[in-house]
Amino acid sequence: MPIHLLFFSVGVIAISFLSHLPSLQWLWGLPVLALLIIRFTHQYWMIALLSGLGWGIYSGQQFIAMQLDDSLVGKNVRVIGVISDLPDTNGQRLRFNLKIHEVINHDGNSLDLNEFPEKLQLGWYSSYNKTTRTLLPELIVGQVWQLEVRLKRPRGFANPAGFDYQAWLLRQGIGATGYVVNSDNNFLLDNYPVAPGWRDWIDRQRQLLQQWILLHSESAERGILIALLIGDSTYVEEEQWN
Repeated sequence: MPIHLLFFSVGVIAISFLSHLPSLQWLWGLPVLALLIIRFTHQYWMIALLSGLGWGIYSGQQFIAMQLDDSLVGKNVRVIGVISDLPDTNGQRLRFNLKIHEVINHDGNSLDLNEFPEKLQLGWYSSYNKTTRTLLPELIVGQVWQLEVRLKRPRGFANPAGFDYQAWLLRQGIGATGYVVNSDNNFLLDNYPVAPGWRDWIDRQRQLLQQWILLHSESAERGILIALLIGDSTYVEEEQWN
């Protein structure tokens, strides 16, 4: 069994070295090839290798399919979704993840959720004019918001030795990034029917603990305490990182 797992892993890894990901149509030929191998060679390690290749192709195509469609890149889209994970703020910018429940394009028509990313990573920036400044809202995990956003596909650095930000986003289920457009369409939906999942409940408890520490502690080490307790390093000072 361990040798079969090894060859399965080799098959999955081999797909990552291809310059172009094969289409799903290739998967139809793998069962036929596997039957021929069993019939004439009985080399079951080759079956494990083929299974790994098939799984690598399927998983890669699933990651590609979850990304934003090219037709929506750079266009304003109205979305309704739930705040998930812990928002990150520095006073002038919010960064947060939004789990999508409904999408409306610029024509006012609802889009098929199967053709749209399940989760977005968004930035919300404080805006200024000559007389006023638009304050950022306080986002709470589990809240439902309608937002007008402008999106793009996840991007990363083309550096094989560096951190692959695009792959990391896709592993988090994030199929698009972008920012909230200043619009009257941005508002909190108090009565939108959404059943919170167990992960949303856990993230809500993490946020409550984070806010309790910020409110009750004056310690210079409170950012480190929050990072150790809930895995959120937002409040760790640069000097502490150094």
